[in-house]
Amino acid sequence: MKDLSVTRRSELCLFGAGLAVFVVAAVLGWIKLKYGFNFLDEGYHMTESWRLSAGDSLVRDGLTDTLILYTLINSIIFRMFPDITLLGFREIQYFLTIAALLLFSAALYHSYRKYWYLPLVFSLFAFTGLDPQGIISNLSYYTYPHLFLTIFVSFMILGLYSGSRLWKRVFFVGAGMSLWGTSISALYLSVVVASPVLIYLLLRASSAERKYDFADLCFTLAPFVILWAVFLIHYNRAYVESVLSFSRLMVNAHWTLTGINWDALQHTGVTGLFLLVIFAGYRKLGTAYFFALSAVAAILMYFVIRTSLFGLMAPYYHGWFSSPMWFTSLLMCAVAAYWVVLFSKVWFRKRLSPEEELGLAIMVPATVQSITASVFSTNGVLLTLHSAIPLTAASALLLFSLVKKGNLEKQGNFVKQESDALYPRVFVLPLVLLPFYLTTAWADWMFTFFDVQPKHATVQIQEGFGRGISTNPYYRGLYEWISEISGEYSAPDDFIISYVISPMAYMIAHRRPALDHSFTSLDSRSREYFERSVEKMKDGNRTPRLAFVFESMIGLIASPSAEDEYGWFDKQFNFPSDDPISRYVADSMFLLDRFCLDERVSVMCFIDNPLDPAVLKLKRAIARDPDRPDLHRQMGDLLVKKQNYDSALVSYRRCLSLYPNGVDAMAGLARAYVMAGRMNDARETLRKIVEFQPDKADGFYNLACVNAMMNREDEAMQALQKAVDLGFSDCRLLREDRDLGNIRESALFKEILGQRCAD
Repeated sequence: MKDLSVTRRSELCLFGAGLAVFVVAAVLGWIKLKYGFNFLDEGYHMTESWRLSAGDSLVRDGLTDTLILYTLINSIIFRMFPDITLLGFREIQYFLTIAALLLFSAALYHSYRKYWYLPLVFSLFAFTGLDPQGIISNLSYYTYPHLFLTIFVSFMILGLYSGSRLWKRVFFVGAGMSLWGTSISALYLSVVVASPVLIYLLLRASSAERKYDFADLCFTLAPFVILWAVFLIHYNRAYVESVLSFSRLMVNAHWTLTGINWDALQHTGVTGLFLLVIFAGYRKLGTAYFFALSAVAAILMYFVIRTSLFGLMAPYYHGWFSSPMWFTSLLMCAVAAYWVVLFSKVWFRKRLSPEEELGLAIMVPATVQSITASVFSTNGVLLTLHSAIPLTAASALLLFSLVKKGNLEKQGNFVKQESDALYPRVFVLPLVLLPFYLTTAWADWMFTFFDVQPKHATVQIQEGFGRGISTNPYYRGLYEWISEISGEYSAPDDFIISYVISPMAYMIAHRRPALDHSFTSLDSRSREYFERSVEKMKDGNRTPRLAFVFESMIGLIASPSAEDEYGWFDKQFNFPSDDPISRYVADSMFLLDRFCLDERVSVMCFIDNPLDPAVLKLKRAIARDPDRPDLHRQMGDLLVKKQNYDSALVSYRRCLSLYPNGVDAMAGLARAYVMAGRMNDARETLRKIVEFQPDKADGFYNLACVNAMMNREDEAMQALQKAVDLGFSDCRLLREDRDLGNIRESALFKEILGQRCAD
């Protein structure tokens, strides 16, 4: 009993220490949510969900939504919270992560009765959330499968280890619903439905203590079948046709099984060697030597990860996912080790240890999902990280099982019975995880997916969907430009186009895509794909009001040679190109404005059928520099030509408020007053002009014309005489100007005309 109490006190202390680490990681993870704005993938995940809440149809308007139905879940969130921001979505993802970790921890404790290791094992995910890969801490077809997999495994464990038949069935039904959640997150992940069947067969083959009979299997699979049946009945034939149609257009679909990922194998080999060194030392060395060897190996592994094997290996995927690839390799080694152990025991008809038996319920679905996701994603084996929560827990259980077979406790170095393997586990677990956890967390903090590092995110977006996100000045400037243009030149029900690969523009503008997709990459789809999209847009009366043309993807890439320097992506195309979307924009729309990020990277905005492109361009110039009086005067002159006199008056007055002595603006204002029929205002304005310029004939002549039109003959003749005395000599105008018609027959007018135009 004394040994047992010592063990329990030790476990409690270890749990407290791990919990402290978990809390610190959670606080930092919460802070991290506000950093980084992404115009690319995150915009796509948001747009394709928001458009469904804004009135678009899943099947009719969103071609790609038919394969990734997580958009239906996110659209519910948009409907429930119409003003939700990007940061709000990230926060929901974070809360779901913590909830999933708590549920999974409860399931593991319920089955294994050990709790000390849980906070430590899950601390990384309190920081990274559901995306240890370090792409997007949001709700998408990456993170939803991770969430649903964790919930599925939790319910399966609770069901397998429950003593009540009723609760067993309840938990298995919950597991089946989670399977369906994984399936709608990304349709190809429906393969994970095979997991309960495999668990059923493997438990039977391994003579495990856990019972999972055929009735339990049916209760697990029934919700999956029923929910899909209800879904297909609701959407009927149209959904199936949409899936087939999109599949035919995916002519350039990527399959990662078409080649061997040698880089991943190299990483896995190095990591496997690290693990072999630790476990060989555990089995062969005494306590002190083993601890020393393990510590040295862990430190060495940390620097191997940080330096990509001291420069001998190329940083994985341009260096963007180098550390996550090392963490992936750890999980791949654990998966391989577990299945070797399992099949060897099944082959030799040996009983599974409690840890291995529990690991079976975790490892089967996690393995199926990670392999399937890796095959169908361009990210390949990195998608293993989107099964990392269950896989890491299973890896810890496998480590505990292997530690039991060591020889250290046989040398009298550890307390026997209940505590005989606690201390080596306590020592080995952090040593194995720490190099991978530290480097993965640091990489996640420093790489905000094509935005600047947090220390360089010096500005914050204040309005709209991006409110509360800290980013760089370039992104915020572009954000505000898109927001201003969409607010000024389009209505909430209008449609727009944004390409290439710039779907966040739809969320910034708060306008639906005119096309049936928002992630427009010209080199990843066939010409037929875009031709059909444009024709569908025309047939569906979704004419775009605006088009934002990004010749380059908007993304900042950290310089490999200088820590504080960034560069832009190269151009994807030059507008106008021969692709169907560019041809439509060039043929049907007019250039409105351009936003320059640097000398190479700029964004063009086109508008559909404006009343006058010149007016729109001048408006944009005024919006950028509203305190230039000459721009307001030019606008007034242009509006007078367009017979928009009321608006012209506003422009002239604005010019004079900035530059009260602007005689040209006064003359324009007087002319606009005359055209608008406001003769008294025109007369007063002209009197100010002649006060400013008493030696200029034109002002007096115009004043004479206005007085003549007002039948103020004496004042008209006085002004006309003054104009002639100052040199006004346009005889044709004097004879033909209709403005002088009321005084042309007077004797005084004829006398003045005779003075200047005797011929």
